[in-house]
Amino acid sequence: MLLKNVHRFGLDNPPEGTEGQISAVMGNYDYWHYLCDSFDDRGWGCGYRTLQTISSWIIHHFDDKKLPKVESIHKYQAILGSLGQEINEESCSWIGTVEACMIIDLLYKIPCKILHCKSAADIHSHIPDILSHFSNFGAPLMMGGENDHNSKGIFGIARKGRKIEDTYLLIVDPHYASENADPVQARKFVYWKALSELETGFYNLLMPLSYNRPE
Repeated sequence: MLLKNVHRFGLDNPPEGTEGQISAVMGNYDYWHYLCDSFDDRGWGCGYRTLQTISSWIIHHFDDKKLPKVESIHKYQAILGSLGQEINEESCSWIGTVEACMIIDLLYKIPCKILHCKSAADIHSHIPDILSHFSNFGAPLMMGGENDHNSKGIFGIARKGRKIEDTYLLIVDPHYASENADPVQARKFVYWKALSELETGFYNLLMPLSYNRPE
């Protein structure tokens, strides 16, 4: 069974000095991670797992029975192949924010904004945009980087000052590998990370604009 709303593990333990200065996702979602559906995607499937988590948020948020269910990794691969992407079904091809954007737009009719940030400092300059996103839309973000190849979900921001080292991202990490999710173990994959501790190189952040979904 999938765990729900695991970012609350992080909200219960905010970085020191940031209490009351936190913005986070709104609504419910299921936590998808390595092996959670008995499919072994360890080492390459983190982008799909983050996509599945965001897709579950969309389904919970709109509560619309007409919305497609969260699909399997192989199904996502088949869809991307049909869209002309060089991804073969049943391969070990990983995906990033661009491919996740294509899937969300096609299946759920929700456009996404992708912030291309040249560095962690550039992410810091976009903090007002991210705070606005959580306040107005409440959707999770997906993040991946040039040298940080591990896809991850961003579920909140905490600040205790204006400096880069005073700003933290609440990460929901899909690299937890288990067929039988244990909340005690899963909480190790929900953590706060200071922007100043991110890898060098660029990062892409996917931001679903949920309010634009047509009826």
